[in-house]
Amino acid sequence: MTGGLLLEHFAWGSVFLVNLPIAAVALVAGRLVVPEARAARAHRFDLTGAAASVLAISLLVWTTIEAPGHGWGSATTLGGYAVAALVLAGFVVHELRTAEPLLDVRLFRDPRVSVGSGATALAFFSLFGFIFMITQYFQSVRGYDTLTAGVATLPFATVIGVTAPLAIVAMRAVGTKLVVAAGLLTMAVGFAVATGTTLESDYWGRIVIAMVLMAAGLGLVTSPATEAVMGALRGDQAGAGSAVNDTVREVGGTLGVAVVGSVLSTVYGPAAVDGLTAAGAPARAAESAADSVFAGLAVAGQLPGGAVTAVQQSFLDGVVAGSWVCAVASGVGAAVVLAFLPAQHRLAEPAPAPDHSPGVDGRSSGLVGATVATPSSSTRPSAPSSIVSPRKNAGATRL
Repeated sequence: MTGGLLLEHFAWGSVFLVNLPIAAVALVAGRLVVPEARAARAHRFDLTGAAASVLAISLLVWTTIEAPGHGWGSATTLGGYAVAALVLAGFVVHELRTAEPLLDVRLFRDPRVSVGSGATALAFFSLFGFIFMITQYFQSVRGYDTLTAGVATLPFATVIGVTAPLAIVAMRAVGTKLVVAAGLLTMAVGFAVATGTTLESDYWGRIVIAMVLMAAGLGLVTSPATEAVMGALRGDQAGAGSAVNDTVREVGGTLGVAVVGSVLSTVYGPAAVDGLTAAGAPARAAESAADSVFAGLAVAGQLPGGAVTAVQQSFLDGVVAGSWVCAVASGVGAAVVLAFLPAQHRLAEPAPAPDHSPGVDGRSSGLVGATVATPSSSTRPSAPSSIVSPRKNAGATRL
């Protein structure tokens, strides 16, 4: 909504500049309020790992975005994916071998970390991909200006703000597995509802229902999934866990925009060109319409008949295809969570009664109050920091 307001009155660069004072306030507040936490010793920066990770993700995103233009089966696309996979594999090998890795990939051996992170990534993949489409839909199909389009997305933020705290309550009642799976499944249903959208669909009908379901599902996923990741780590690994959680959100969202946007473009482009050509547009003008729906509407506005409707329908067909991608991704994620995510965290239970027989120095050789980590199906109580991280990051999702 803020972005829409800024674009309504200022240049597009304002959406970036507005973050500067916010970041400044956050830095000052962090310095004054957040407690200091330092590792036992300083670690060297893993420059090789950082470069490899940036290169792999950049190649993956670039290849996906450009695939509709080059062709999904072209040498450029297949080669880009192959190089990205090789660089990512090299990153993993490097992180396993270096003494001070940028990301300790061994953490992902724990299903609470790997599946919890994967659930978060898929949720943001799906939601960000859909938001990328729906904001264009509001402007190109429904005719909203940028501010109104931003306001129309408010159900996302409102519903997430309500459901995120309730997700923690539900997690304590039925366990992490069921809540996270239910959240992804609810998102999948929301995307499926969105696939039925037509040019005549009312905002306060199918569209709002779909957005409410998606937002409710995301609210159910993020807090318990984050709790699963952080609860699997020791206190001295909290920083690594937080970094993993933030990274999978950003990477998932970025790939969502890239993949879903490419699917949208693949469906919309050829259909728009055919529709405009049939309406009498010159070949070059019709081909330029494939670049974006707004370019297509500009060409269609100069033609008689139903050229505008043809472009809008072509775009809506792309939105439907992208929504199906989001629905499948969320549904697969729900199945994986049900299959592999542990229902609860490890708990601390008293160890067997210690041996109080005198030791060589005449004092008891047992340790009173010792604890051991054991699986449990009960709800999560407090536990020593050596078993469950004291950091319980269950904050609300940010959009």
